[in-house]
Amino acid sequence: MARKEIKRFRTEIRIRGNAVRIARSSKKSMCYDTTRFGCLYVILIAVRSVDRSHESELPMIDEYEAETHSVIGQISPGPRLVVIGSTKFWGADSARICAAIATDLAAIDDLVAVTGGMAGVGLTFGHYFSAARNASGKSEKMFHLLPRGFWPCENGITIGAGVDSHDRREILGRLGQI
Repeated sequence: MARKEIKRFRTEIRIRGNAVRIARSSKKSMCYDTTRFGCLYVILIAVRSVDRSHESELPMIDEYEAETHSVIGQISPGPRLVVIGSTKFWGADSARICAAIATDLAAIDDLVAVTGGMAGVGLTFGHYFSAARNASGKSEKMFHLLPRGFWPCENGITIGAGVDSHDRREILGRLGQI
């Protein structure tokens, strides 16, 4: 399968010991102490666009792959940031750190953020990411995946993915190619 890289954005995320450093060109870098994150996990998945001219040559794909392709068709193009985290904040300042990270990452023009759409990390990240995008006049590019039939989230676009939380996690985990 032929692949071509999409335009890279100039953000670097480094993890060393208990520190996460987020650096952008022409901007100051931010450093976060992961011992204070509680159950906050942010995973950056850079997606590459795929040349689909040989689509008929691809082998049969399973049910999750088929639904993942359907979800990808509903999401804005661009590198996807998949945010996975707990439904509770365990550290006293974890919510504040989550909000700061979301606000910082919202400054990346092409970035598309995707969460599992649940309370805690997902909705907090989504709220602050969307607010920062809207305040700067940028396209929101915020998506929440929830099992089909759930109520939509207050910000971004809610996409039904799977029939239950297990299905939704499988699809969320397949959204990017590394």
